[in-house]
Amino acid sequence: TGYFPTGENYAHMWGDRWNDLSLEPEGVMFVNQAIIERTDPSANANPFTVQAADETGTAFTIPAGKTQCTFTATGTWKWDVPSVAVTADGLDYIEPRFRLPTGKEFALILQRTSGAYEHVGASQAISVAGDEVLHFMMNDVAGLHYDNSGALSVSWSCQ
Repeated sequence: TGYFPTGENYAHMWGDRWNDLSLEPEGVMFVNQAIIERTDPSANANPFTVQAADETGTAFTIPAGKTQCTFTATGTWKWDVPSVAVTADGLDYIEPRFRLPTGKEFALILQRTSGAYEHVGASQAISVAGDEVLHFMMNDVAGLHYDNSGALSVSWSCQ
């Protein structure tokens, strides 16, 4: 197990995508709130795929002029190799070290351009701003997505 001195900042790289991570005094990692643009969100597939192991999330650009989108997720994913498969609703536990500390463990969440995280789960209507970029991912501890597997298929409609 590696040791990182308190307060050391480093970047964790997944392919050509970056995620800025830091350490708290207790040595627990957390994600800085600023989003670093990571994927090309120019074309929104319907449905699009969210990989459990993707630390940075799948980018989705809200179509211009839209104010509300509904996202519906199907499929299962695992938080580590021997774990049971869970749906987008995750588990009925809350873990303060997770990206969305008040959200269910391993549920589908999104990160707004502001850096705020929100629960999506199996289906959720979200108020949005046209051209806003959202990043969809598994609610897990930052830096621990590497052992996740599976993917969700997320369909969407915007008004």
